[in-house]
Amino acid sequence: LIEVRDIALKGDVAYLATPNSIIAGSYQDDKWVFAREYKVPAFAGTVVNSIICDRNNTVWAGTNNGLFKINLNTGKVFQYQVMPGKTRWLEDNTIRHLMLDRQDNLWISTSSVLQMVNTTGNGFTAFDGTGTGSDPIDHIYTLCEKNKEEIFATGTNGLFEVNITTGLSRKIPGTETLGYLHHIEKINAEFWLLSSDMGMYVYQPATKQLSQQLLLKKYPEWAPFVKNYFNTSYRINNTWYWASEEMEGLIKWDMDTHKISQYKAGTSSS
Repeated sequence: LIEVRDIALKGDVAYLATPNSIIAGSYQDDKWVFAREYKVPAFAGTVVNSIICDRNNTVWAGTNNGLFKINLNTGKVFQYQVMPGKTRWLEDNTIRHLMLDRQDNLWISTSSVLQMVNTTGNGFTAFDGTGTGSDPIDHIYTLCEKNKEEIFATGTNGLFEVNITTGLSRKIPGTETLGYLHHIEKINAEFWLLSSDMGMYVYQPATKQLSQQLLLKKYPEWAPFVKNYFNTSYRINNTWYWASEEMEGLIKWDMDTHKISQYKAGTSSS
């Protein structure tokens, strides 16, 4: 067994972040098929929180010790770390989540600030919420593309919409009452699943509505888990996998059959 800290999907290929490497493979006929391992000795002593693969065959890894850029063609690894006094550079070594937008910009959520850098090379830009008309974001957890112009950011003080052109960030009213917001995923343009300390909620952008009742009305299979929170999720067609650091373990949600299966360590289902 190996410890897998995060997974990035690119087409049919899955990239697994382990304590000292990136492993590539695929899931075929309910079996894992190994393809290749890319050693990353620099991972030693770090905790990988998020990885993502861009169109240039580069894996980016956000850790508790900076940002890693791993070229899968050459095996070359570059590590970005805070350099006091250097402008347009990484501002926080503790990275929680990574996201790529349609313009090949890598968005980086850290413990203190939201940053962006283009994958083809330019300086880092900080979106700290201090600009006129912006709401400050505290301790960002997850980033998710809302549309071509905006992304969602979840934090300890609410759910935010961030304009990727202007950098303006706006808090969604009422979301600050839900405690820490751990994760958000798009089911469709007007139905977003939001994981919070207070449980699972649906968010509808057009009406700014937050509702657990709406989630249970449309997907009653969520009833046993609506009061729990989950830290991350992955979607394969209409099947979702939601993982929790609570005692809930891993759940598999089939949207077509309206069925949720739970997998927990030490149980027969695992």
